[in-house]
Amino acid sequence: MESRRILLQQKRILRSMTGASSRATFRKLFCELNILTLTSQYIFSLMRFLSSNLDTFTFNSSIHNLNTRFRLKLHKPSVNLKMYQHGTYYNCINIYNKLPEHLASQIQNKSQFLLQLKRYLMDKPYYSLQEFFEHSIDP
Repeated sequence: MESRRILLQQKRILRSMTGASSRATFRKLFCELNILTLTSQYIFSLMRFLSSNLDTFTFNSSIHNLNTRFRLKLHKPSVNLKMYQHGTYYNCINIYNKLPEHLASQIQNKSQFLLQLKRYLMDKPYYSLQEFFEHSIDP
């Protein structure tokens, strides 16, 4: 997979920048140098797209008037096409719905949301989307 190769290149560059050994843990270096991994950059880009195009997405709170714990989550449309499920729109919904509530609640304030999201992603360097989904807080 190409993203794996790019991550390895990022690690090689970090190694040459810092003089770290090949057995060093790079998660700590990503945090110390405030560098986003490729996966974190992808998540950040999708959330930037989402925050700029909020009018095209539907929140659960707009579907019903009940004040539930999922009111801040985005409504996921029912689709069967794999191509749609792996597209930008659907990925935005999946990633946003896995963000911690303190981040998700800031979506209406774009600059604040993106600033806090970037800090969050710098503190937790993800190597894959699967890792992001597994380590995210489930409601």
